[in-house]
Amino acid sequence: MATVKDIQVKSLVEITSALSSSLNLESTLEAILNVLSDSLEMQRGTITLVDPNTNELRIEVAQGLSRQEKERGRYMIGEGITGRVVETGEPMIVEDIGAEPLFLNRTQARKNLAERKFAFLCVPVIVGSKVIGALSVDRLFKGSVSYEEDIKLLMIIASMVGQAVRIRELAEKDKQAVVFENIKLRQELKGKYQFDNIVYSSRVMESVLEGAIQVAASQAAVMLRGESGTGKELIASAIHYASPRADKPFIKVACAALPENLLESELFGYERGAFTGAMERKVGRFELAGQGTIFLDEIGDLTPATQVKLLRVLQEKEFERLGGTQTIKMNARVVCATHRDLEEMVKSGKFREDLFYRINVFPVLIPPLRERKEDILVLVDHFINKFKKENKKKVRGVSRAALDVLMAYRWPGNVRELENVIERAIILCQKELITPAELPANIAAKETIELPAAGATLPEIIETIEKQNIREALEKYKTQRNAAKALGLTERMLGYKIKKYKIIACLIGFLLSSVSASFASLDDISLGYVSRYVWRGFELNSMQPAIQPGLTFSLGREEVTLQFWGSYNIGNVTKRELTELDAYLNYSSTYQDWLDWYFSYAYYTFPNLTGAAGKSGEIFLGLTQTQAPFAPTLTISYDHDQGKGLYVQLGGKQEIGLVTAGLTVGYNGGQWGAQPGVSDGSLSLSSKLNFGSGVLVPSLNYAVFTPDIAALNVATGGNADTGSFWFGVTYSNTQTPGDYK
Repeated sequence: MATVKDIQVKSLVEITSALSSSLNLESTLEAILNVLSDSLEMQRGTITLVDPNTNELRIEVAQGLSRQEKERGRYMIGEGITGRVVETGEPMIVEDIGAEPLFLNRTQARKNLAERKFAFLCVPVIVGSKVIGALSVDRLFKGSVSYEEDIKLLMIIASMVGQAVRIRELAEKDKQAVVFENIKLRQELKGKYQFDNIVYSSRVMESVLEGAIQVAASQAAVMLRGESGTGKELIASAIHYASPRADKPFIKVACAALPENLLESELFGYERGAFTGAMERKVGRFELAGQGTIFLDEIGDLTPATQVKLLRVLQEKEFERLGGTQTIKMNARVVCATHRDLEEMVKSGKFREDLFYRINVFPVLIPPLRERKEDILVLVDHFINKFKKENKKKVRGVSRAALDVLMAYRWPGNVRELENVIERAIILCQKELITPAELPANIAAKETIELPAAGATLPEIIETIEKQNIREALEKYKTQRNAAKALGLTERMLGYKIKKYKIIACLIGFLLSSVSASFASLDDISLGYVSRYVWRGFELNSMQPAIQPGLTFSLGREEVTLQFWGSYNIGNVTKRELTELDAYLNYSSTYQDWLDWYFSYAYYTFPNLTGAAGKSGEIFLGLTQTQAPFAPTLTISYDHDQGKGLYVQLGGKQEIGLVTAGLTVGYNGGQWGAQPGVSDGSLSLSSKLNFGSGVLVPSLNYAVFTPDIAALNVATGGNADTGSFWFGVTYSNTQTPGDYK
């Protein structure tokens, strides 16, 4: 027969087992009260705890009490027996609760106290030095029997209850801390991945982010395209945190980093026993995403088998875990990214066409860093501020020479490579400025763009960027027209910048063909061949073909053209002998990108309309406002020999698609025997066409003028005025020819 001590030890073992089996306080305390009732004959066990908010005693767990009875069991500290035990921290014994005035019976659970007598035992629950509650039980009245052994046992159990309460409090605090930290991290992530925090300054990135911001508010699938290191994951995160799903999970999957045999189980999860080693169920990434967003990075690396399953998920919005039969609904938004050419993969059968169209609802193309070098400046500044704090350095920025190196490098690793380069430079830098010595050798060895020695001002930095972009565009697209389209400029604007920055290639040519010779040390000088073929027709029954070969020499903003020509008359008025060599010398320049001007001199032979041949020379001065509508032009010419007189022209040009239209109105002060005060005019149409390695410019002109009436009467028999038209073709073996007069 078991002794009392054996029963007590067994009860303590059971209570210890109950405490260690669960962290749920209520179920644990109920288990303790059951042990007290079943093994120790202690009825109506009650655990009362102090509410820290109200400082009131309330019943936490009670055996044999209904919910209403427990609600009634509330006491102030010091009130009744339980309140006094909590107040004093000392146990109390009431041998007959029916005869004790301090026993309040507030729960009204003991209604037949007159029929049976019960003793009431109550001990404090203490954690450290603080009383947090009380443990009480009813014991069948034993008369003069001592209850000291019961009190000792209850004190031991009360201390165990106190530890359980303490563990719950700590767990609750940890839980609240985790919840708070989770909320804080979500807020930080949402702030970190806002579109406003993406570092850029280029127009092309502004356009990219505008599209991403617009699609973020929708539910559409997004496809991010771009080279490795361009920031696809950053933009995917920004899309999620700018969307209505921002408070939901954002799950990332690196498709290229997972082997084929693991990728499917990672995406869709698996059931216990689905394969060897599957000891328990695992939730997949799609299931984890829930109502949030799942980001599939490098989706082009998915195997055909996984592509089929992914297509079903996207179409049907449901899937099954590996080895399972239960269908799970999916409502996550899908954002994909890849650096591969998916269109080419579709053609070659490596990527499913139906899946491609499913994920390519809204494509976002992120340009490589070499195509948006304006961003290098702000990115460098951002990374310097980031890494100097991490490494506790006092670096202010980069030197002019180091900036030249960074701007000239092509950055195959894009922003990620730039970030690593700056972090390395910060670690190595011992001064306030990063120099080329702190940059990797493979970067510092590249060809650099020189900035002015006096210091890099903002306009000089902008010029550096524009030079580099223009050079790369000309190198890539071969022709000025295609390069201008790629840069978002008109052909005229690009021509001005080419002259401004002195980046015209050195070329020398021959009639309708060219032989190029490049001078590496003089890449801002050009020598090109120009030939103009003109077929002129006069109303005076004269047809005049002409060949006008020439050379053009450019140095930055300045350009010099020298042309020679001879013509042969088919008609009865004018005749220029081919043995007579005419010449034309022109000097042109650009002033601050908005004004073109030229000064030229022409020397030529001509037939006097009365029959006597002669020679003459003429001086020209022209001004063109290039940035105003219709490019207004003023031309003043003066003939200092036989055709003496002043001639003034006002006109302009306008680009309309591939055609340039020009219109002029002239005031003749008597030049070439014309009547003083007579107004002349002309209309011209021209276009630029890429031809071989050069440019072909066909043009059609018509001019009306009024020469001396008396001279015409002698030559033609009475025609009062005349006009001329001519069709010309100019060929230049450079891609940036000037305007040849």
